[in-house]
Amino acid sequence: MRELSAVPTLEDLLQQDAATVRAWVKAARTQEQNLPGQFNWLGLAEAAAFNARAFADRVPGPSNVFPEHQREELWAALRQELWDLPNIDEDLGSWLRVAIPARLWAQTAIAAYDYLTGRTASRERRGYQDSVMNLRAYLISRLGAVPGDRVLDGDDLLFYFFDGLVLSPGEAREKALASKQRLRNREHSPRLTRDLQLLRGVKNRLAPVALVVESGQVEPTPVLQTWIGLREQLP
Repeated sequence: MRELSAVPTLEDLLQQDAATVRAWVKAARTQEQNLPGQFNWLGLAEAAAFNARAFADRVPGPSNVFPEHQREELWAALRQELWDLPNIDEDLGSWLRVAIPARLWAQTAIAAYDYLTGRTASRERRGYQDSVMNLRAYLISRLGAVPGDRVLDGDDLLFYFFDGLVLSPGEAREKALASKQRLRNREHSPRLTRDLQLLRGVKNRLAPVALVVESGQVEPTPVLQTWIGLREQLP
């Protein structure tokens, strides 16, 4: 592992372990150190997200496969990043050894995406926010939902989907059918463009919600189940 300088390149930064990179990002965002003029925040976000998913793929199963009393112990150890608890069950220890770095890398990716979100136009901002929610959904599907956790709380994904939603499922279905018909008729208009953008935005925000529901980590309400059933009809 290369020694980390005060102002590292992205390449040098990614040679470090997850905890070191997360600490560097926190320090950089609080202006404890100067950044190079063109630091690649998007590259860091994408690389950290890739690492988070790679570690999550190695998790033996979501936390809800363990009995409730073990699950509470697991969540506490995960939050406190306790790799080796005394007398811990070997199955729990194996789970923590890959789940903790997965969560650490995810926290780094989220911090980098948040940095980008605060410095971009509204159109790009939504894309970064979607990237965060897709990453969180993937980790929830692999590690399980952990209430109150900055990465693994499934309720946050539901809030993100419903916040600012201006359509009912019925209205979205009607707009989707009408838009598809206009496309088949080769009609083009500002209204069609707006409807397609609106519906695609809904579909993008629905993707992470559908993943955590289909993986069994979040129990859907009836209205959410209706939206998920509508997903494939959206353009």
